[in-house]
Amino acid sequence: MVVKINDEYDLRYVNEILQPQRVQELISRVQKNQRNGFHLLASTIYSGPPPKANVATNADFILVHGNCLGQQPQRVTDSIEKVRTILGRPKPIVFNEDDNYNFDQPANNFFAAMSAHALWGYFDYRRKGESFNGHFQCVPADWAIGNDRKREFFGKFW
Repeated sequence: MVVKINDEYDLRYVNEILQPQRVQELISRVQKNQRNGFHLLASTIYSGPPPKANVATNADFILVHGNCLGQQPQRVTDSIEKVRTILGRPKPIVFNEDDNYNFDQPANNFFAAMSAHALWGYFDYRRKGESFNGHFQCVPADWAIGNDRKREFFGKFW
């Protein structure tokens, strides 16, 4: 099981343990929970800058908001390189929120992440003026591949 501690830990939360200098304590607390000899996998997400060493060292994987990097695939690649420098050892890097698609372009954030052996998460939310159905991340969630953005993304693979 995977646990995301908080969203964008580099923003100032009221509770001290959720702030950048202490969030690794909460990650460690979650990891102490075990079942059948396995601990819960835990991490937190940051909005854009590389994670602090305390998170990079303690988290089981590194989460990044890709939508904070803009539509510049080179920024995705640069971010991966910075994170790996901080880590000093292999650890999964996951871009879990990126709405910069550009799938029709030869270079885009998805291909930049995948070519650097990082994971990329499709972020499909309802935009201003769009209907309430048809999106993964909005209530009510629509799991069908029923809008143009979903068809464009999934059409790349089958």
